Amino acid sequence: MAGIADEQGDAVQAEALYKEALLLSERIQGPEHVKTALALSKYARFLREQATYDEAERLYRRALIIYEQHPDDADPADVATVVNNLGVLYLEQKDYAQAEATLRQAITLRDAVSGREHPNLATCLGNLARCYQQQNDKVLAELLFQRALEIYERAWGASHPDTLAVKASLSSLRPT
Repeated sequence: MAGIADEQGDAVQAEALYKEALLLSERIQGPEHVKTALALSKYARFLREQATYDEAERLYRRALIIYEQHPDDADPADVATVVNNLGVLYLEQKDYAQAEATLRQAITLRDAVSGREHPNLATCLGNLARCYQQQNDKVLAELLFQRALEIYERAWGASHPDTLAVKASLSSLRPT
């Protein structure tokens, strides 16, 4: 429900629903349960998209602590997603050193979980490429965007929106 409200542009309703989902998970599952970590991650992503960075970071970190404390119950794909989203948060704050380190960790996790040809790995690669692009390191950005493009083209084809977005990013790096 929160995601639907968010997609419809009702940020107030979406936030209320994300908070409610988190509170329910804490009450029913417990504050340290991996399902609560998932609720934390979803709410954190919403907050990050609203540029409420401090609170989003706090929630991402809390989710990661839960996952670390319960490795047997944690879905490694969820952990990789949280790490990637935390890296994006740092990127949006222009904390490039933290973004780079976190996104590299996300790439390592995603590669181990999903494999070298999975679109989710391409997403992580593209995020690290944006980090380098914003620092004007066009060589590393281009290498990473190119790898992401190859994965997206094989997985989804040339006309998929993610493929087209990476093509546009690559084009922006090359002189016209």
